[in-house]
Amino acid sequence: MSEPYSITPRFRRSVRLDTDFASATAIDDFHCPASFQAAVKFMASHVAETEQGAFTWTGPYGGGKSSLAVALACLFGAPNPVREEAA
Repeated sequence: MSEPYSITPRFRRSVRLDTDFASATAIDDFHCPASFQAAVKFMASHVAETEQGAFTWTGPYGGGKSSLAVALACLFGAPNPVREEAA
């Protein structure tokens, strides 16, 4: 911690699903940790097996739930340039 560091402005505020969806900067520097990958794989396998598509994500404030939701929304529903960035 003796070295100075800076926080990207996008991470200084909460993610907003309504305004961040399909934004070119919404997924800049998004990191998908192994725990997110495992959750998405579990959800996908559950949907494939049961055809149930309703889920509740719980976790601490600032844990990345909304960031993951925006990244997935950009991956599957944003215009092509943003979708390519999300991929």
